[in-house]
Amino acid sequence: MREFKGHVSVVLTPELRQLAVDHTYATEDGEDRDDLLRWFQEQETPNGYVLDAANSEADAHMIVVIARALLWKYE
Repeated sequence: MREFKGHVSVVLTPELRQLAVDHTYATEDGEDRDDLLRWFQEQETPNGYVLDAANSEADAHMIVVIARALLWKYE
């Protein structure tokens, strides 16, 4: 597997937030689901709210969920 180096950040718009919440409800369960839903709903006015994969493990996990949700939506 090729090793990639870089930086990933995502601006969490209302549309991405809703996509992530919908995907979380459809695919997750238990404590992981509760955590993800809480994280995605934490800031209801996301103007400029940036998820930064280098910032924390939680932000990195949220970016992965958004990427999966986008693939899921356009599959």
